[in-house]
Amino acid sequence: MRSWRLYIYIIRETLTPFALGLCVLTAVLLLGRMLRLIEMVINKGVPASETAKLFLYLIPSFLTLCLPLAFLLGIILAYGRLSSDGEIIALKATGFSATNLIAPTIMLSIPVCLLTAMMSLYLQPLSYHAFRNQVFNILNSRAHVGLQERVFIDEFKGLVLYTNNLDERSGSMEGVFIQDGRVADQPSIILARRGRLLSDPESRTLNLRLEEGSIHRTPEGQMSQTYQTIGFDRYDVNLNMDQQPESDSSRTMKDKELSLEDLRQRIA
Repeated sequence: MRSWRLYIYIIRETLTPFALGLCVLTAVLLLGRMLRLIEMVINKGVPASETAKLFLYLIPSFLTLCLPLAFLLGIILAYGRLSSDGEIIALKATGFSATNLIAPTIMLSIPVCLLTAMMSLYLQPLSYHAFRNQVFNILNSRAHVGLQERVFIDEFKGLVLYTNNLDERSGSMEGVFIQDGRVADQPSIILARRGRLLSDPESRTLNLRLEEGSIHRTPEGQMSQTYQTIGFDRYDVNLNMDQQPESDSSRTMKDKELSLEDLRQRIA
């Protein structure tokens, strides 16, 4: 009976700093993403509800790191306080051994370990997959959200996009450069004076309408001196954003999105 009272006392002393440390560590890690997500709401018009989903999908990946760190912090603070107040010496004087003092920590570590393993092996891949799907959904409805001026963007399958100037509200661009490698035997470079993203959330299609530009390519299988240049006043580029989360047919899943069984199949 005395042992159980001791166990409950030590567990209670550990849980308080553990919970506080978990909240603080998670908040610190979220701060790194918070500014970018808030910018999406203020500057680019993304609804707060969609941004809140991104926050929720990030939490499991942060908890995988924060849970063991917060538990370690809780143990250090709990036993540090017991030692500084002389309670450990008093407990030993009353007949409690070192095993009795360590036992509650071991008991508490088992559920923390299982929860961390569940987060790491199952919830984190699911949340990361859901996070990317949510980002793609936002891009479908507000195509300009994922763009930045003077930055090479490679999120579109087979394409690399660059623009000198970008109006974040309207999505209009100036000085557009595109490297199109979707056709393996005919890679091309597209240059345009202006461009604008046109999205249709219902059909889940996304096009980039270019104006006053040219297409440059060297077809393979022909003479090495062959070089084609095609000028245009208006040209639409399909950005292949149509994707279904269930089948994930439009893009290759990253390693972080794969479950343990999927990782085994990919390794095989």
